[in-house]
Amino acid sequence: NAEYMGGKSSNKESMATTLFLRCVEWFAGTGGLHCALAMAVKDMPNVEYQVVGAYDINQEAEATYRHNFPDVSFYRKSIDNLTAAQVDGTANLWLMSPPCQPFVLNGRGVDMEDVRNAALLRILSLLDELSSQEQPHFFFLENVVGFSTSQTHELCVSKLQGHGYQVRGVCLSPCAFGIPNDRGRFYLLASKSSLPNDISLEASISLPMEPISRFIDPTVDILDERYKVNEDAMRMLAERGTKFDIVFLDSTTSSSFTKSYRSKSTHFRGNGSLLCTNASSETYDRFLNNIEDLAIRYFTPEEILRIHFYPSSWTFPCTVSMKHRYALLGNGVNIFVCAKLLTVLLSETTVSTGDGES
Repeated sequence: NAEYMGGKSSNKESMATTLFLRCVEWFAGTGGLHCALAMAVKDMPNVEYQVVGAYDINQEAEATYRHNFPDVSFYRKSIDNLTAAQVDGTANLWLMSPPCQPFVLNGRGVDMEDVRNAALLRILSLLDELSSQEQPHFFFLENVVGFSTSQTHELCVSKLQGHGYQVRGVCLSPCAFGIPNDRGRFYLLASKSSLPNDISLEASISLPMEPISRFIDPTVDILDERYKVNEDAMRMLAERGTKFDIVFLDSTTSSSFTKSYRSKSTHFRGNGSLLCTNASSETYDRFLNNIEDLAIRYFTPEEILRIHFYPSSWTFPCTVSMKHRYALLGNGVNIFVCAKLLTVLLSETTVSTGDGES
């Protein structure tokens, strides 16, 4: 179903076609996968793309997506009952980051039986209802590592292979690319063209670990109420500091930020790191008797955007509250990692030999 258009290169020894991508972004959220696709094709001169539709049921996601991608048709509607007739049959790339709660213990997910998984199951069933010409040529999915051992994953692989896709899966963290954020995720890539056997080797690059300071805004006021850790949490920090995930400007890792980050009831490990701006990992213990001097605060949404590699032009609309900004980012993706994997997914089809088709 991929549209391969354009003629042969003037260089007879190296003939290439232009790959025109028409993309649907399911569970669009902030448009992170849209950004990843843009980053991936920037270094692929034979690839052009258009996002022809984005789906999400979240009102704040819609406002944010439309703010950053005003030319994309956004559909705030449930996918659960979507019919094949409502799907753009000319789209040759499906991108998606479905809800992770069905595949994590603290989300009390029950995999196939979880109501939050209904939309993804519907997307998979749509493959049965679309003709081979209407099915996407490429399929890209991001989710938590727990997805890789789920029944939904088994169904997904079986369904895709049954429709002629080559399927590869890999677990990767931004740390593997020198990014100081341990957001390990599972990625599933599928194509009706060939795919390399080892996705991780194809996508890997060698970069030194960057310190957190590279992503931090030094002008943030520690007393700013938007980022200040409340008194109850500070008192608990003094009593049970090991229960918290605290990183420093010289740290080379941080934990994954979740949608519950900055929630008053969830300051403990597992929801995202707190930032200590007035000490290093070596001098931290000296301050424990006077915890206020540590200048501990939350990461700002803008800092998390940098860690997730959003482009500098991407912004939140002023109508989206701080709470919802953190929630949207917690449900987001790391754009750099996704871009590297999308490059692998698409690279096998951008060069052809002889007759102008891959």
